[in-house]
Amino acid sequence: MMEYIYFRRVAKIVIFVLKPALFIFSIIYLLSLMFRHIFYKFGIFKSFRLDTKVISVGNITLGGTGKTPLTIILADFFKKSGKRIVISTRGYGGDYVKKGIILDINTLKNKEEQNFLGDEIYLFNSYLKEVPIFVGKDRVRIIKEAFKKEKPDILILDDGFQHIRLKRDLDIVAINGLNPFGNNGLIPYGVLREPLSSLRRADIIVISKADLTGGLTWLKNFLKGLNPNALIACCQYSLRGLYEFGKEEKIDISTLKDKDIATVCAIGDPISFEKLLNKNGIKIKIYKRFLDHHRFNTCEIREFISICLKESIDIAITTEKDIFRLRDFLGIFDKANIKPLFTEIALEFTENSEAFFERVSSLFSN
Repeated sequence: MMEYIYFRRVAKIVIFVLKPALFIFSIIYLLSLMFRHIFYKFGIFKSFRLDTKVISVGNITLGGTGKTPLTIILADFFKKSGKRIVISTRGYGGDYVKKGIILDINTLKNKEEQNFLGDEIYLFNSYLKEVPIFVGKDRVRIIKEAFKKEKPDILILDDGFQHIRLKRDLDIVAINGLNPFGNNGLIPYGVLREPLSSLRRADIIVISKADLTGGLTWLKNFLKGLNPNALIACCQYSLRGLYEFGKEEKIDISTLKDKDIATVCAIGDPISFEKLLNKNGIKIKIYKRFLDHHRFNTCEIREFISICLKESIDIAITTEKDIFRLRDFLGIFDKANIKPLFTEIALEFTENSEAFFERVSSLFSN
């Protein structure tokens, strides 16, 4: 039995009915993008250049491209190189961004404050303990605040490809190799945040989930034809471990290979998460998917647990991002004798790794 979240079925019907209207809105969106770029090009809108190196890590589609782990890899690389780093991010899915508050997350001490964070910020804070991370909508205000507290060598703009208000020294774009461009339509008709031609602005294009991409050669040739000057690198996810929340010991994956497992997640690309588990010999009987950054509620968790109990499933696996939002419901899992595990996943380069790090290091070669 495979359970899929209700809204996915409804969404297909709604999209079919609204398809003409969605296409019209995508044209309006395209026009707004065109005028915005024209206004910046001719100085009607002002852009800013900082006296420090600025690297943008972004994408041109909605979610699931590997942007967050790529930002972590980049920040960790420069940190180990002795560079002082600041990360600027909007913080999707958190309350602070909704209120427009600028925040250094390293000042948060208790759970109540941490609950205001989004899942991506939780990951940043987990892996980059000593890196100042500032959250908020207004990037310029964030940067001014960052420069008051830190004198960084590098500013990393998380999800910064569309933020042309701030000039950058390097543009890195992540692309989901499993589903690069959706239906090639702009939002809301498709998943593209910008036309494909915008990839000509990229200095580096990173194809994530390259091992799951059937048309990898075609995709690389297409990107090279679109932007001959860009470095194209490939990477894939690997399952580094499974853990219980709050426990440091790693779960032996081999003990799960003969068991039926349930998964629950709210990420941009749930299919690649499930495929990674399958690749490691884990058999998934129940799938529960929610929209990216979805905030779970008690009714949803109880419904999921009820399905698990009916199927005699006592282990549920989620992602490292989702466990942050599920931790308030761990007591419900415990009462049902269902053990919630989360994955630790690593992003590993499979092609042009050395060229990638040489390119980002070249910012400091002069």
